[in-house]
Amino acid sequence: MSIVLTTPSTSRRGFYASLFARLVHDRRRKLDLTVDRAAELTGITSSQWVSIEAGWVPQDHKMIRTISATLEVRATELQVASIMSFLAQEETVQ
Repeated sequence: MSIVLTTPSTSRRGFYASLFARLVHDRRRKLDLTVDRAAELTGITSSQWVSIEAGWVPQDHKMIRTISATLEVRATELQVASIMSFLAQEETVQ
């Protein structure tokens, strides 16, 4: 028996590529934080926060931990989501 590797469908890649952004956006909304307030609590600019919610995945683990503190979630949850999103985005680019 052999293992067959398949390429994920475009819709699945899109789902994972936007996972981090959706988690950040949904949790911020649940906490009733504005973009400006969430950015301020995290120590980043509002435009950086907007970029995150638009799909940019920070590669700085310290920033991800700070975002998780702002959003009151475990850092490992956001780190896993960031890795999955980053890899799916890289796959889309290639």
